[in-house]
Amino acid sequence: MRHRWVIQLCGGLMVAVTVVIFFSLDIDSIVGWSLYMICMIATLLVGQRLQRDNKRELTIMWTLADEIGYTAADLKRLSGKYGEVDWALTRPEHMDFFPGIKVIKTVTRKMQIEQGERALETSHQQ
Repeated sequence: MRHRWVIQLCGGLMVAVTVVIFFSLDIDSIVGWSLYMICMIATLLVGQRLQRDNKRELTIMWTLADEIGYTAADLKRLSGKYGEVDWALTRPEHMDFFPGIKVIKTVTRKMQIEQGERALETSHQQ
């Protein structure tokens, strides 16, 4: 995940190359069509990788949220973006909506901080 920007850059370049190849194809050129198909497959694989990484991060986020009893409303509060319905659609049983990876990581980090603060308060009260 440290080099996610490289994956995204490669994905974008593959889409651009695919479009250029498609519009410059000679209908009878096997080489052109082969190159086009290779680019299409590569673009598909990059997209699948990014989606898999997003799903993993959302699962981590919701596992933590469930541990501390947070709802979609709490995630909305922590993120400052998207609505409650959007956040509810990110649950692992749905995953119909994917916020940006930076937002997911920021929300997860904020929940970890709040969880630590709660643990500290609990230990001071005892």
